Amino acid sequence: MKKISLYLLPMAILCLCAISVTTIAQTEKPEKVLLNLTAKPDQSTKLRMMTEIYMEMSFEGDIPPELAALNPMKMQVKSVTAFTQKTGPLDKQNRFEMELIYDEVSSEMTMNGTPLPGGGSPAQLKGKKIKVTMDQKGGIFDVQSPPEIQMSADAFKEMLKSLYGALPTEPMAIGETATVPLSMALPLPIPGAGPLNLLGSSKIKLLAVEKEGTGRIAKLDSTVEARINTLVDFPSQSGPAKMKMDFSMTGGGPSSVNLDKATVKTNETTMKLEGKMTPAAESADAKLPTIALKGTVRTTVTGGN
Repeated sequence: MKKISLYLLPMAILCLCAISVTTIAQTEKPEKVLLNLTAKPDQSTKLRMMTEIYMEMSFEGDIPPELAALNPMKMQVKSVTAFTQKTGPLDKQNRFEMELIYDEVSSEMTMNGTPLPGGGSPAQLKGKKIKVTMDQKGGIFDVQSPPEIQMSADAFKEMLKSLYGALPTEPMAIGETATVPLSMALPLPIPGAGPLNLLGSSKIKLLAVEKEGTGRIAKLDSTVEARINTLVDFPSQSGPAKMKMDFSMTGGGPSSVNLDKATVKTNETTMKLEGKMTPAAESADAKLPTIALKGTVRTTVTGGN
């Protein structure tokens, strides 16, 4: 009996250790971090966003001779916007002012290698300021913008989303994935057509949280799906005509944010766009051809002191 007891004693200790480790693993919860980039008072940072659009446009159906000679058309659009973001101290109402100063604004477009006019006007925004009164929860109470911009509170929020990216508002642990709604306005390189207002979702995965100096940097990866399917007014020789717009956009990319300063460090996104604009059945202008578009949209945002 003594021999059996001595043999069973180490096994019992191993079992107790295994139970203890399992209990600890079950009771310990992974650390979660908040990714929501709400501006903080008394800070200054710089942001630079570059968007590159490579698009091929072709015409289908009854094509006028002047368009057939251009078919297909290859377009490139490049725009750069750089800001200095400054926030002031908290006031008695726990609000503060934020200024976005345009440091650099440029835009250029080419079609089949030939530069198109209109790229120089954005440069007039250089040095202009947008002043915002907000709180630490992201609430916006007043927006003052120059006449060239005419920005509302909702438009300002959308601009911040384009700079920071759509991020989850709930804390996340490493390895977790969250889905957030997405709304994006993409300038369409067709005169008079206006921007594409796509709706969809973005899946954000928290890959890691790393130390950098005295701060913490969260590394993320995103997967985006967006779509638009609607009727729009399109300019034609006989006046506005109805066109059915059906486009999809998919892609994603890596990003990183400074958790302690609540600012974006990097955000790189590559998206594929494909779709068609087709004359609607009720359109009075039956001579409009179907317009097919496909290409890529690359956006790079960098932030720093």
